[in-house]
Amino acid sequence: LCSLTLKKLTVLRELDKDLNSVVIAVKIQGSKRILRSNEYLLPPGGLMETELELTFSLQYPHFLKRDANKLQIMLQRRKRYKNRTILGYKTLALGTIDMAEVMQHPTDGGQVLGLHSNMKDASVRDLYDEDDELRKPKKTRRKMIRTTSMTRQPNFKQKFVALLKRFKVTDEVLDSDPVDQTQEAEEDLDLLYESLEVYNPSDSGPEMEDNESVLSTPKPKLK
Repeated sequence: LCSLTLKKLTVLRELDKDLNSVVIAVKIQGSKRILRSNEYLLPPGGLMETELELTFSLQYPHFLKRDANKLQIMLQRRKRYKNRTILGYKTLALGTIDMAEVMQHPTDGGQVLGLHSNMKDASVRDLYDEDDELRKPKKTRRKMIRTTSMTRQPNFKQKFVALLKRFKVTDEVLDSDPVDQTQEAEEDLDLLYESLEVYNPSDSGPEMEDNESVLSTPKPKLK
């Protein structure tokens, strides 16, 4: 059972046009049950600061392996159509409380919670932490690494083909200057194998689909 007590409501700017009253609503993220207060009248201009004695009690199912331990506090208004009130509510501002953080680090006294009128900012900034990337399962992180490695495969093959073309030496070239050509070819071979070590995706990426392994081919020697 979760109990939430609200002591003060401060509206710093106009939330909506022709807004006369607001309702405070509370729900657990992912739950369909919403608890609402009575309507609070707003003065002209829509700005207000009023003391509250409002307590909500609701069931709180804590999830250990899901990012759903969020308590949402919303400012809402009744929906209107052609100046007539209809069923339903429109959310004007939203704020969240991380219940897992509250359970791990309980604090004495009250806290100030900011509500966002931009729903996108509220969902991105409050519902997700910067550390979520570290909390992802190992399988998910492994897939991300594997995808990154697969994108590097074409570059690796192009690099390998380009280096192979460099040390294709014809008989005419060998006959012209064997000493210089041999030294240059050996440098190209060293560069080739260094590149293979750099671009070898065996640590994080998938294995190459070629039947013949490049790394298993013995290093060619020039005669």
